[in-house]
Amino acid sequence: MRKFNLFNHSSGQEERQITTSCLSLYSDLPLTCPLQSLHKMLILCMLLFAFGGMNVWGAEEVIYTLEPASGSNNSYTGNCDVEIDDITWNVSGNSQQIPWRIGGKSLSNVDRAVYSKTAISDNVTKIEVIHGAASNINVNSMTVIVSKNSNFSSPVNTLTPSFAANKTVTINRPDGKDWSNCYYKIVYNVTVSGSSNKFVEFTRAKFYAEATPAIPFTITLMDDSQQLTEASAGSGVTLPSREGCSGYTFAGWTKSWVAEQSSWTTTAPTIIPAGSYTPTANENLYPVYTKKEGGGSSNVTFTPGTDTGETSVTKSGVTCTMTTMNNASYYQIYGSQSGTFSVASGNITAISFTCTESGTTKYGPGNASANVGTYSYSGSTGSWEGSASSVTISSSAQIRMTALSITCSGGSTTYYISKPNCCEPLAQVEGSANLSQWNAGVHIY
Repeated sequence: MRKFNLFNHSSGQEERQITTSCLSLYSDLPLTCPLQSLHKMLILCMLLFAFGGMNVWGAEEVIYTLEPASGSNNSYTGNCDVEIDDITWNVSGNSQQIPWRIGGKSLSNVDRAVYSKTAISDNVTKIEVIHGAASNINVNSMTVIVSKNSNFSSPVNTLTPSFAANKTVTINRPDGKDWSNCYYKIVYNVTVSGSSNKFVEFTRAKFYAEATPAIPFTITLMDDSQQLTEASAGSGVTLPSREGCSGYTFAGWTKSWVAEQSSWTTTAPTIIPAGSYTPTANENLYPVYTKKEGGGSSNVTFTPGTDTGETSVTKSGVTCTMTTMNNASYYQIYGSQSGTFSVASGNITAISFTCTESGTTKYGPGNASANVGTYSYSGSTGSWEGSASSVTISSSAQIRMTALSITCSGGSTTYYISKPNCCEPLAQVEGSANLSQWNAGVHIY
């Protein structure tokens, strides 16, 4: 059941709310006279338009909420910038208090403002400003300025709604106006008698725009032109798997496409696995197959004092990066920091290091953890096992390594974006081999 807020944009007032259950109500009305028949037809047409997302009555949704966050200013006369959900607001008043306090003491017809320094891109249709208490302060007027420029020199609209404490003040966009990519300024003209600070509580502001109707999306599988359409918006589709052949293994699907040889890259495509998938637009997906090139394994040993660098050492295609690697006796990963181990070709399958201390004592291997694979320790030795091109070892307390050994699997993985017969790939994204050695007899785009 969908709900719609009904607005009279001439008066700017919210009239009532309807739901799609009204469709069945009005469709069951009897036709007893021509006037009633016409009335029923008009109601049904308007409801169907609303249900279809045509926004006849201005179906709206909140696209941004200005929820006060603590700023740097605790003075009622000063101001400061506060960033809230990527929009920067300047607040004249005590922004360290939540809700913000707008006011001061011994004031006579003084303006206090909250205004945006970042444009809101949506074409806003309505603003709701929610106020809290306003005791012993006179709000002479409230003004809302909407402008296409940040200095508010050429306003699109200058509106003067009636201020109300402990209530919501609603400001509707006038008919025919465009509030897209606009800046907003809310000005309070206030008077305060006496030498103590009095204020209005600025609780929050909500910005609305016309709701975008949700629609189901369609996925086109480019190897056989099969189309998969969501049963309803956001319900997702099920991506099928494909059979491999002749050493090729199906890896999944990708949005990427290698258009020509000059765009080949050494970066593997982003893989979407077979199974449940929720698209965010109509998409074309290409099947991806992998083939393992080469083989074997190698062990690379790093020795402090011999294999040295400021914070990084590369040896035999393996790169280690830590806090310090130039100490003659040990490599260091400081507490709350991490070391990264990566290989240019293939994967790291094992890491072993010996520490100056044992267990979880300072400098020992028990202070380490890994982002992937399996990490363990025994005595003064830390061990990692898995299969990854890059491994990050994090430390809760300083680790000092007197010896480090890394085992890598040989070869590299080649990714193919293919047509139905995966043995005849249309395009290749290769990890490490010389691209010029690719079989020129295969049709590559």
